[in-house]
Amino acid sequence: MTSEETLAAELGPVLDQKTVRDARSRSVFLEAVREEGRDGVDFTRERLERLMRVEEHFQAVLLYDQLDFLRSEGTPTEADREFALSVQRIWVESANAFQRFLRNREAWADPSDPELAFRVTGLALNSIHGFVKWGEFLDEAGRATPWPQLHALFSIAEAQGYSQAPFALHPAQPSYRPSVQSLYLRTLLLDLLNIGNLTRVQVEIADGWFSSWCNDYALDTEYSSRQHLFAVDLAGDAGLHLMRKDSHGESIRYLRAEGLKSQIDEVQGGLRQGRLYAGHGAGAVFPLEEHVALLAIIEKLYHSILAGSENRIEERTHLEDREVDVAVGVERVLRKVREKAAPRPAAAATDTIELSPSGLSLVETAPSEAPAPFDETLADPDVDRWRVQDLSSRGFGLIVDRVAAESVMLNGLVALRNHVTGGWIA
Repeated sequence: MTSEETLAAELGPVLDQKTVRDARSRSVFLEAVREEGRDGVDFTRERLERLMRVEEHFQAVLLYDQLDFLRSEGTPTEADREFALSVQRIWVESANAFQRFLRNREAWADPSDPELAFRVTGLALNSIHGFVKWGEFLDEAGRATPWPQLHALFSIAEAQGYSQAPFALHPAQPSYRPSVQSLYLRTLLLDLLNIGNLTRVQVEIADGWFSSWCNDYALDTEYSSRQHLFAVDLAGDAGLHLMRKDSHGESIRYLRAEGLKSQIDEVQGGLRQGRLYAGHGAGAVFPLEEHVALLAIIEKLYHSILAGSENRIEERTHLEDREVDVAVGVERVLRKVREKAAPRPAAAATDTIELSPSGLSLVETAPSEAPAPFDETLADPDVDRWRVQDLSSRGFGLIVDRVAAESVMLNGLVALRNHVTGGWIA
């Protein structure tokens, strides 16, 4: 018999399953994954082949059985919730099984077939991604995401020089050739994008898009203010985050997603002609309005990356002993803007600063480091005084203490007093 026929004979009860919607079929997959990936037995190439075949068949069946679940609206029923939780359990067992094989790769690794190690690492990442995604389907995004495992898998591939090498994840889809890096980025970006604002259908569409797009992205070891806004700490317990002062070091990797704009344009062009872009997923079966809504959310992410990069293009000039009056919140800002500017003494030419609100940034400090406000500011409850840390042609970088920072909302309205004219800039 051929190797394919041998696998089919050994895995007959599993490969005969045509659905995972009923509990009995799911238990068959769960037990098969546990058996092929358990400790206490030699980690042979034959066992690995059986495990990979079980995982591939499970994913193929799940692709169709999940459609009704994804299309249902509102809070999942008890039956749907049990379905999703049991799918997560299978993905967890699959991830653990592939990681055990990686820890014992000397038993099955073949120097003449290096792509096998790439694939096993990718399948471990793919299984963790399945667990994370199904948690998002249950509106549990970010809960119990196994970040250390994800970081470790990428770190292994990076250290051994194959993190960017493309390979076929599943033989049934030979055209889909991700890399370990792109599979890792897919999970990072889906987590970054979905803050509880995506429907189940939108999560699935986004997953297909990122599966295709992430091959064009990269994780850099050297920071560039022109290219990087998000970073990930391979030694940490979290996903991507905005660049911070401490976002540097040997374990930090910087996201470069220069291809995102052209990818957005491609989806937009297709939508204008009535074509739905699926990437590597089932997104094309879902309604047009779900694609449009998701694209709008991704465009906002792109514009935040673009704006952040532009704000960092120029080196910022550090300042000492400079402060500025600030009004925070819509009501306070409107009151200040409408007030007639009080006469103020002219500032010396060397102290004149052109204010640009587009470049504001906040650096949180401990309360003990916050500047003591002047008496004039204390007399006006609508005004705070913040220390100026640095500036560029795009604006100020300001320091705000922890107490005041609680009143500063994302995309909130802030006004600064022009100390030359006494007026306010919002």
